[in-house]
Amino acid sequence: MTPPYVLGRLTHRLSEQSAQLVRQQELVKQEAARAERDRIARELHDVIAHSVSAMVVQTAAAQDLVVSDPNRASEVLESVAATGRRALAETGRLLHVIRDNENELGLEPAPGLVRLPELVERFRDDGLAIDLELDGQLRPLPVGLDVSAYRIVQEALTNALKYAADRTASLRLTSTPTTLLIRTSNASSPGTIGGSGLGLVGIAERVSLFGGNLTHGLTADGRFELTATLPVPTGADLP
Repeated sequence: MTPPYVLGRLTHRLSEQSAQLVRQQELVKQEAARAERDRIARELHDVIAHSVSAMVVQTAAAQDLVVSDPNRASEVLESVAATGRRALAETGRLLHVIRDNENELGLEPAPGLVRLPELVERFRDDGLAIDLELDGQLRPLPVGLDVSAYRIVQEALTNALKYAADRTASLRLTSTPTTLLIRTSNASSPGTIGGSGLGLVGIAERVSLFGGNLTHGLTADGRFELTATLPVPTGADLP
């Protein structure tokens, strides 16, 4: 009777350890998602602060023009209204990502895709050979979306730098009037595909925030490919 009893106890213990490991991995992913939401919140807070500051300056300019140049004053006030609408949209996103108020939000510089060449060169200096392709001219984006697009590229290239088998990666951005598509691809090595997956958690948070779509995985030729599709608003929503 002893061997079956020992085997049963061993199986039960292994099952408990496996369940505990799964719980720990889930907690790590939840913490990574929360950290990314906090980061997004800080960036959107910065965007809103800049928008409000711009509205104050524009309103002051319109006041000076009301008597001397009413038409110009009207144009400036239209710009104030557009800035206000963008600020309200970003405020909605900010309220969506904030889960608690334990930490005070701080101001940080908000990078955008205009700094994409600088970002690519930094990764090249770190030893990652990047084939960059821009399919169409990058269109102006709302500031919050612009920041997140930059961060998605940054995280995708970071993953490639860590896990690319041959230290090479391709980056392609496709811009249309309604969407921005970001695609990265790199050779993968056995045992390194996806790593911890925490970088992908952060990317997924940003894509979901803007109502986009994210896919990633191995292609038929054994490369790891990530594609993020972000909807781009039109008209008055643009900066």
